Amino acid sequence: MAKKTIGNIFDKTEKQEPTPKAKEIKSSPLSVYLTAEEKIELAGIAEELGETNHSIMQFAVKEFLRRYAAGEYEIKTEKVTRKIIKPL
Repeated sequence: MAKKTIGNIFDKTEKQEPTPKAKEIKSSPLSVYLTAEEKIELAGIAEELGETNHSIMQFAVKEFLRRYAAGEYEIKTEKVTRKIIKPL
């Protein structure tokens, strides 16, 4: 696993004024399904860093959002249409 120091990633983030749309949405938990292998890897990273799984997941989401907004990802999507035959 490649390690790169980017400062104290678990410091509290600076308060930012929420956008008008964000003000309408109440903060709440969000579930993510992980495979058994992903859970083991996550737990290993958390243990290595002395953090909780929760804080690692929060960091991962915040880092993705930051990098996505900065244009650091090129994500290709594909729309799939599925036809279903139903009885009359």
